[in-house]
Amino acid sequence: MGKDIIMEYRNAKYITDTDIDCEIQHPDFGWIPYSISDNETEPSSIAINTMLKVAMQTNNNVEKYSPPTDEAVSINIRVERNILLGSVVDPMVSNSLRWEEMSSDKQEEWRVYRRALLDLPESSGFPHTVTWPTEPT
Repeated sequence: MGKDIIMEYRNAKYITDTDIDCEIQHPDFGWIPYSISDNETEPSSIAINTMLKVAMQTNNNVEKYSPPTDEAVSINIRVERNILLGSVVDPMVSNSLRWEEMSSDKQEEWRVYRRALLDLPESSGFPHTVTWPTEPT
């Protein structure tokens, strides 16, 4: 005879129109983050997602989705840009040995790329439409 599984969850919130973030009570680890997505393909995850959705529909206690503010989107883009500057661009352009080994055309490509990253917040349509510059090869 099978044991009934009771799914405990809390802090359920839509993060898109269909996907939900929440915490579930894990028997060994306690409360852990969990995401429910309609794109799941793993059978065990589909089963858990289905149980959670039924419980959430029954309880009607999932916080509605609210899209991120322009400020939040802008901050996320700037963070991503700063990561690129710090991990890709700056090590390349600030390494004098690498820089001197590059042709003047290649150096100019890196200057243009760096400037394009820095200018992203001033680009037309920012923060909703962002065209990321192509990294030099």
